Amino acid sequence: MSVITFRPLERADSEILSRFVGRLSEESLYRRFMSPVHRLEQVHLRRLLNVDHKNREAIIGLLAGEVIGVGRYSRTASASAEFAVVVADRFQRLGVARELLSRLAILALARGITEFTFTAHADNLPIIRLVRKLVTDPTLKFTGPEVEGRFDIIDLTSYSPDYPVRETDDQAVAGAGSDNP
Repeated sequence: MSVITFRPLERADSEILSRFVGRLSEESLYRRFMSPVHRLEQVHLRRLLNVDHKNREAIIGLLAGEVIGVGRYSRTASASAEFAVVVADRFQRLGVARELLSRLAILALARGITEFTFTAHADNLPIIRLVRKLVTDPTLKFTGPEVEGRFDIIDLTSYSPDYPVRETDDQAVAGAGSDNP
């Protein structure tokens, strides 16, 4: 059994981030970027790597040296930031998104951010379920094809950053860097 590790994203992570994005399914890319992504160049990796660890933060989940999830926030006001999370298809529903979001919340609070916001397609049930599961009273506003959400970050800090993410079996570890499920 192997354990997923988490750490801040750094500019030097360009290669492993590129491989991660290249392995995401069309559906995961669509949910994360809210539009069809047909070529890796459309993702703008340079922009994704642009973190200052204060106003723009990103945390990666790693397994066997490969990125399997990314959570990020970008400050939009003095005490508010928009967040986004994406997890590799084969590692969804293992607690990775929960862990990424919880760790982001702890860092954000330490930097004076008290509220997270997000915009997603209204049919992006995984992010809606995640927020409803982790947050006591989120504000979700459905407007046509989109949902806008906001919630107090303090609701997320009850989850310890050491909350155990389900261990993965050795077969999953061996396939962490492959396209084959």
